[in-house]
Amino acid sequence: MVNKVTNSTKWILDFQSNFEPVNMYLLSSNNPVLITDYFGLVDTSINASIRACLLLTTARQRLACLEDLLELCGQNNALQDAINKQRQSLKTAQEALNSCLGKVKREFPSQFLNNTIEEIEKMAKNGNKMAKKAYKLLNDCRFKK
Repeated sequence: MVNKVTNSTKWILDFQSNFEPVNMYLLSSNNPVLITDYFGLVDTSINASIRACLLLTTARQRLACLEDLLELCGQNNALQDAINKQRQSLKTAQEALNSCLGKVKREFPSQFLNNTIEEIEKMAKNGNKMAKKAYKLLNDCRFKK
């Protein structure tokens, strides 16, 4: 219960007189076996670890961290998806172009063929117009085989 102190503007909590413990099993009708996270709000330790790995600076560091996590935790779909995405960003443009249509290969700026997708993305974000074109050609679904 919240009470206003009459001689000041502070608010205090009066736990002694009006405290009721929160029912932690409200959603499960007081049966902890039935507890379900209906809204997906409870974070798992694996998801938190994946997020920590993804905060690292380079794709190589992120990939190494995720692979170590996979080795420790075993098979996990979210972890495998994160690893696949990091491996994709480490591909060179030349490797990525193998899954693109022929017209993309002809239009692709040749100076970026030996750069990784991650490097091209960074250059595109820094305002390099040719890098923007290269990144779009590599990532737009319309240009895939």
